[in-house]
Order: sequence, then structure tokens, then C-alpha cells
Amino acid sequence: MKRDAHELIPVTQKRVTWQKNSDGIIKLTIWRNGLIEKYLCQSMNLPLKFDVDLDEFGSFVWQNMDGRQNIMEIIKLTKEKFGKKAEPVYKRVLAFMKQLLNNRLISLKKPKRKKKSKKKK
Repeated sequence: MKRDAHELIPVTQKRVTWQKNSDGIIKLTIWRNGLIEKYLCQSMNLPLKFDVDLDEFGSFVWQNMDGRQNIMEIIKLTKEKFGKKAEPVYKRVLAFMKQLLNNRLISLKKPKRKKKSKKKK
């Protein structure tokens, strides 16, 4: 992943809803709401949604993908929370996010660049 990629901000998709249980574990509900998905579900008698239970690590990362924090910030937070238990934290977080991205459960947005102020002469 390029250096600039760490500045990208993960954003959860609207087709994914989630709930946190009393233990802090996240259950994702993924809705098949695309036109083709709906058609295939109806024709093959499949449900329009399915659930995925995350583990403690995935639940923490998911909750921090709030559209404000970039990838590197989430990696740092994960390391602070789990310490050595999360090692290799860098690879784990990136692998998890890549899986979410490949399954279209998140997208990545570029951070807004701060405008440079022009100096008055």
C-alpha cells in the first residue's frame, strides 16, 4: 500500500447496518439491495440480507471506521487498545480492511486537503 494510502478514510456502506451486543461484539447485517442482487435472490429463493459476526478485533476496527479517521489513525488506536495481542497490527488491520473493501462493505475516501493560506504582502 502506498504511503498516501494510509491517509485514506474508510467509510462504511449504507447497505450494511450493524448492532453491538452487550460484550461489545458487532453483528453486521448486509443487505442485497442492488437491482441484480434482488432479482437473483428472488429467483433463487435467497434471503435479501445476511448477518456476519465480527470478533473483538474486527468489532473495534469497524466502530472506528466512522468516516473521520484515516487508516493510520485506526491502526494506532488498535495498537493502543490491544497491544501485543493485535500484532502484527499493521498487517491485520490492512488485511481486514482489504477484505471489507473487496466485498464492498466499505469504501475509501480521500481526506479533505487544508487550503494553504496566502500570505499578505
